Amino acid sequence: MLQLFANLCAFSLIAGFSALSVLNPDAFYVHVQEDQPLEWSTVWAFIVASAFFARAAFSQRRERPLPWFSAGLACLCVLFALEEISWGQRLFGYSPPRYFLENNYQLELNLHNILPTSVRQQILGAIFIGYGLLLPLLERIPSTAKAIRTLGITAPPLGLAPIFGALLGLLVLYPLPYTGELVEGGMALAFLFASIASLRKLGDDSPRMSTWPSCVAALSVVVMLGFGGALWSRGQLAADPVVVEVARAEIQRLEHDLRGLIDEERDLCGRHERLNAMAKRSKGSRLTKGRFRSLTRRGLPQERADFFIDPWSTAYWVRTSCNDKRDRVFIYSFGPNRRRDSSRWKLSGDDIGVIFRVRKDEAAHAENAP
Repeated sequence: MLQLFANLCAFSLIAGFSALSVLNPDAFYVHVQEDQPLEWSTVWAFIVASAFFARAAFSQRRERPLPWFSAGLACLCVLFALEEISWGQRLFGYSPPRYFLENNYQLELNLHNILPTSVRQQILGAIFIGYGLLLPLLERIPSTAKAIRTLGITAPPLGLAPIFGALLGLLVLYPLPYTGELVEGGMALAFLFASIASLRKLGDDSPRMSTWPSCVAALSVVVMLGFGGALWSRGQLAADPVVVEVARAEIQRLEHDLRGLIDEERDLCGRHERLNAMAKRSKGSRLTKGRFRSLTRRGLPQERADFFIDPWSTAYWVRTSCNDKRDRVFIYSFGPNRRRDSSRWKLSGDDIGVIFRVRKDEAAHAENAP
């Protein structure tokens, strides 16, 4: 029953967001962003799973002094949870050390975004194949099952293999934008149910934890905490009018710097990225030596100028769209709540930004403006 319920939950998550991406792309875009219920539910699923794995490790101490595998899974789930929220950077608004600003393309305090995308995919793929698919199969083979038990390794149920297989397929095919968010959410669910199964397998003192009502209860707690975390992160930060005006003034400078840039460098068309990434890709000096960077003479911290960071320690973003006659540019900050509220071409929530169109003759005028 646990495996059936787990598969139903995981595939419902994948199917629901896949349908949303087709029926309402703007809603899909909003709900896969940071600090939304999906991300917070992912975080809490990992945290609850870590607690269950830790309890399983404690139960395993009856047989072995060092239950390294269950304890290691508990630590791994905590690491995944903290990495998912960038160790609280967006919640508390601190700026990470310069090393992360220089080497993390998301300008965040986390390790996984320092690694190349291919390496991250290989690590996740190895977890899905090794832990989710091969280990439960090896446990079914008598000759290897004894070695697994001797080493103190606890395999997840074979019934969870469809989830791990589906996550591996999503990781390889990447059929939707932000597929990575669905992979992380599905992985958190898989580890949550695997941790509950570990309690049953290791003879936990509370055997009811392995029944399907307990699975429903655990999932309900995760979902409630997920929505609660999203609401809390949305409402915890008040907008200081002075800081908001600072951001608006900086965006005006950025608007001037970007006018004409897309016309000069057409390879920057059709992008949605942090402004720091566009500056690195740009060949000219319009961004690197523009009006925004000149604000350092008026007190703008050098680190914010170097990496195009807003007053709330998050990155400025830019989206571009081009055609033969007119370019469209959207520059924005996440604002005081440090999360994206806007859709593709609509400024929403407390995001601060500007959407403008530039004709070629207007770009030339901006270039010659004092």
